[in-house]
Amino acid sequence: MRSLTVFLLASFAAVSTATEKPNIVFILADDLGFGDISCYNSESKVTTPHLDRMAREGMRFTDAHSPSTVCTPTRYSILTGQMAFRLNYPGVFTGVGGPCLITEDRLTLPEMLRNEEYETAMFGKWHIGLSFLDEHGQVIDDKEPPKETDRAIKANLGVEAVRRVDFSRAIPDAPIHRGFDHFFGTACCPTSDWLYAFIDGDRIPVPPTEVIDKAKLPGHEWSFDCRPGLVAPDFDHEEVDMVFLEKSLDFLDQHAREKPDKPFFLFHSLQAVHLPSFPGKDFQGKTEAGPHGDFIFQFDHIVGQLLAKIKALGLDENTLVIVTSDNGPEVGTVLNMRAKYGHDGARPWRGVKRDNWEGGHRVPMIVRWPGMIEAGAVADQTVCLTDVMATCAELVGADLPNDAAEDSVSVLPVILGETNQEVRDFTLHQTISLALAIRKGKWKYLDHQGSGGNNYDRGKLAKFNPPNTAPDAPGQLYDLDVDPGETNNLYFENLEIVKQLKEQLDRSVESGRSAPERVASRELILLEPGKVIVADDFAEKQMSKRVFLRGEWTVANGVASVVQDDEVYKKFNNHGPIIRYDFPFEDGIINFDFKGNGMRAFHCTVNGDDKWGLFRLGMNPTQSRLWTWVDGEGVNLFDGGPSLKDDEWVSVTIEFCGDTVAVHVGDEFQKTVTHSNFAKPKLFTGVRHAFGSFNVRNFSITEGTPKSKE
Repeated sequence: MRSLTVFLLASFAAVSTATEKPNIVFILADDLGFGDISCYNSESKVTTPHLDRMAREGMRFTDAHSPSTVCTPTRYSILTGQMAFRLNYPGVFTGVGGPCLITEDRLTLPEMLRNEEYETAMFGKWHIGLSFLDEHGQVIDDKEPPKETDRAIKANLGVEAVRRVDFSRAIPDAPIHRGFDHFFGTACCPTSDWLYAFIDGDRIPVPPTEVIDKAKLPGHEWSFDCRPGLVAPDFDHEEVDMVFLEKSLDFLDQHAREKPDKPFFLFHSLQAVHLPSFPGKDFQGKTEAGPHGDFIFQFDHIVGQLLAKIKALGLDENTLVIVTSDNGPEVGTVLNMRAKYGHDGARPWRGVKRDNWEGGHRVPMIVRWPGMIEAGAVADQTVCLTDVMATCAELVGADLPNDAAEDSVSVLPVILGETNQEVRDFTLHQTISLALAIRKGKWKYLDHQGSGGNNYDRGKLAKFNPPNTAPDAPGQLYDLDVDPGETNNLYFENLEIVKQLKEQLDRSVESGRSAPERVASRELILLEPGKVIVADDFAEKQMSKRVFLRGEWTVANGVASVVQDDEVYKKFNNHGPIIRYDFPFEDGIINFDFKGNGMRAFHCTVNGDDKWGLFRLGMNPTQSRLWTWVDGEGVNLFDGGPSLKDDEWVSVTIEFCGDTVAVHVGDEFQKTVTHSNFAKPKLFTGVRHAFGSFNVRNFSITEGTPKSKE
């Protein structure tokens, strides 16, 4: 949004004093549950001292969600800001499956940061698909066979696909061809795959040579899910995460030594704590919660090592660190940990990995940035990991185009403690089967029956399936404020809410986005933007010093809307609906977008200390007009310019600099006018229309200082 780009300075004033931009470190656990970290779960049987300390020194989110309930779609969504269900790709990749879900023309998080002069690196698990080539240079089509396929047949297909790879050939859609300068890691799940080998850049320097001998691996309740794939001589299943850690630590050292003035983005993507639970040799037996408890302990240690390195290099106060998980805890992990050690990685939520209930996608998320994030802060706003991209864009001042990060909303105001309001109007959820759900405030609607993932009708999960309170309902509606365990389906008791949420979900699917549309930033001609006086994203209908007048205004999806007909027009004495902002300013910038259908007129008026306007921009179906008032008489300053058009968003920017006003409408129109009235204090601003439908979004007023005339 333009309000997040033109007026960026206010969002991180403390770091805007120089060209220095903050480093960003994103640490992603695999299958780490909400209840696996001791600062989230007082009953956890594993202590996580480094994560607990990070939470004390930073901010802990209590309502953060992975974009999906399984690996591949979540990782796609983090790196693109787009929900993966929009690709219509169910499931996850295995072996040498591909191609990469991220197409070459899609803007990625690392590419966006690289465009802002960042060095970008990723170490660890990729799992978004890759195109491996055979000896003829043809892409190997290794699709995961249907779930019901015999295991022996699956193994044969998976291994034979790996055998066909020509490892002398580069991988054309490797991470270094999707925005990363450096990559070292694995194609899919590091220790649960048909291919056990490391990728360096876009090649596998040490190819696999033989089928793994699983008899040489640990055997326990958490050692399953290790496929009988081909393994490389340098690949140790128990030490892969320590290899990834060494790579990240070396990158940090080298970057600090060779490019100390260049910001970096480091994506550290772990195997921990995905099955099989093979903690490194230095961590075996470190807890009283078995191998999986040791694995969680190792993950915590790795986070501690990365934080310690950042501090040792003197980067602490200029580095934003985010730690989170790609989805909820695995079924077998949870069942065995509950039974043997009384540890519940999904606590306190219903559901686990693959499910659309909270346990499948509500994940821990801790952020730390000394001096910028309040120590010990707790955020209860609903956020999604798709939001990482828009947040980083706002942080570094990057413009996100409208056809990128379509499901990403910046949560930077939350991180910096600038708001305690929701920044998302609603949040989408998806499962491995592409079953969808939507969350808005306390209400959560699942557009399906059951979990959307795992089968709770039989087997070991059956005892965790509470009675269905609405068995005939085609969907599920829960009030999470009073029923966080999602046990009482209120579908039939609140049909109007079901209707509203279902319609919102359908609109988001059809429109291709859940984030508000963005308008490219515009070049200002009079002013340099400064402190933001007001930035209204219409997340809530009620806001101090903003008033809706005349008409039945609604606020949804970041847009304020109203409809006026002849009857309503007469009711309000031939005046149209208006949004009024009581925010005084002198030199400053007004910015907003509007859209209408059937409108006869549109006005933006700025008033001073009398009832007559200091300035007005008016538009009708034939032209635009700029005018002011003197002693109650209108003074026309300009006629011409753009006219009203139906169903098109129009961006408006108005610069007030002394006695001069510059008006920008859309991409083409720009007009400068001068009058002594414009130098007077501006006390309130209004936008209104006459007849038809009227929509407004992204309203802001920002202080400005005159540009240098040099």
